[in-house]
Amino acid sequence: MKRSTLSVPLLSAAAAVLASFAPAQTSLISLSTSGLQTDAGSLYPEITPDGRFIAYQSAATNFVPGDTNAVPDVFLRDRLNATTI
Repeated sequence: MKRSTLSVPLLSAAAAVLASFAPAQTSLISLSTSGLQTDAGSLYPEITPDGRFIAYQSAATNFVPGDTNAVPDVFLRDRLNATTI
């Protein structure tokens, strides 16, 4: 019998988090490519069916240089390459 994997994006006031069941694992998703955590909340995570990419909205000001418009941005985390754009 083939075992399936279920990945569920969880919403947190502070971060986008991915909980994966089988094997049990929780990963912080709202990170910059350099590993920097957001300085504001992250909302509305969406995950691709294969679990590789997760998009989320954040009001963080420390991910984009010169981001001073006070408008939330959308980021895309590539879990395979550990990059965020």
